[in-house]
Amino acid sequence: MAFSIDRMAAELRGLRGKKHVSQQEVADAVGVERVTIKNYENGLTVPSYEIAWKLADYYGVSLDTIGGRS
Repeated sequence: MAFSIDRMAAELRGLRGKKHVSQQEVADAVGVERVTIKNYENGLTVPSYEIAWKLADYYGVSLDTIGGRS
């Protein structure tokens, strides 16, 4: 399966929704600005490996899940 930024964005939006947290709460937890989380969730940018790892830890999922390979 090829990487899809849209699939990753949808996964990140869904994970945040399931956890019932704001973009700011996620940003604070992983050490980025709120607009950065917004950009990830809208498919405008992708997180670095380090931030993807932090997001996976925060949501309690694998990097495959973050990347849309669930």
